[in-house]
Amino acid sequence: MMEKKLLGVIIVLLITITSLIATSNTYEKEIILVNEFKLLPITYDEAPVFYGEENTGRTDCYFVYIKNNTKIEKTLLPKYKTSILENATKPILKKYSIKPIPKNKIYDFFFIHQETTRYEIVV
Repeated sequence: MMEKKLLGVIIVLLITITSLIATSNTYEKEIILVNEFKLLPITYDEAPVFYGEENTGRTDCYFVYIKNNTKIEKTLLPKYKTSILENATKPILKKYSIKPIPKNKIYDFFFIHQETTRYEIVV
């Protein structure tokens, strides 16, 4: 009976320590501009419109048309990963890679970090 209580206390301590490490500010972010694409207008009302909104069923997205080499592609960008910057000189889509850089080796050892991608629509 005593062994089960001791095991429970050890598990609770491990979970507590792990969550403290995970929620603390133990890494910095390096933001890298990966690519820029020229935006093509979707419609021409009074002024050209370079992005629109679409619901894919799973998430709300922005969509843009970009020229990739010689092809014109419709690209869906999740709203939670996309920001919009207005009043720019030329319309472009910027793709950023955000790479976490751990500050301590314990955090780096226990938690595997993946790079995330963010987008910025500049119109």
